[in-house]
Amino acid sequence: MTMKRTLLGVVISIAIPTISIAQNLNQVDIYPTFPNEVNPYSFYFELKPGDSFTEYLSLTNRNSTSIELEIKPVDQLEDGFKLANQKQTAFGNWTTIEENKLTLKPQEYTEISFTTKTPTDVKLDNYSGGISVQTSDNDQIKSRSLIPVHFKVTENPVNSEKFIYSQEKTNPGLINFFALIFITLTIIWFVISIHSNTLKNNQKKQ
Repeated sequence: MTMKRTLLGVVISIAIPTISIAQNLNQVDIYPTFPNEVNPYSFYFELKPGDSFTEYLSLTNRNSTSIELEIKPVDQLEDGFKLANQKQTAFGNWTTIEENKLTLKPQEYTEISFTTKTPTDVKLDNYSGGISVQTSDNDQIKSRSLIPVHFKVTENPVNSEKFIYSQEKTNPGLINFFALIFITLTIIWFVISIHSNTLKNNQKKQ
């Protein structure tokens, strides 16, 4: 009995972290459309000096009302990230967003692309920044979420597909669905096993 409870705890503890890779901002799920195998919560890519690279950000509004969002690239500092309205000198300056402002209807899903183009004379090095997604009112930030972006400028960039889990887009809603089925079946198996053992014990006593 104790062993089965331990097994159930291990199974659920493994399953729950995989339910969603999304960050959440006011009930809006925000996540890389193509998660990388190193850290699915962030972006990673490699490119040559003067080259450009395009990535995709997915957003899903879980609210029952529409929500307005601002999406901007920002530089990373030693102790955090710059604000979107500050002057950007690296990633924030080298990156353009397909759509800076958008309104998501209730339960709406959308994808936004962003392209990073490095200067031709950029130093070969590792760089970091972030994609800032925020709600605002009269230029006053209400709340914001940041998806980290890490990239390497090198003369020999590795094909980006090496870092991607799968070419299939990852939708947290779908992940939630299958994870819920998995957990439900595990619990059913656990209950049936207990019931079966109880019947066997009762039969032995009789």
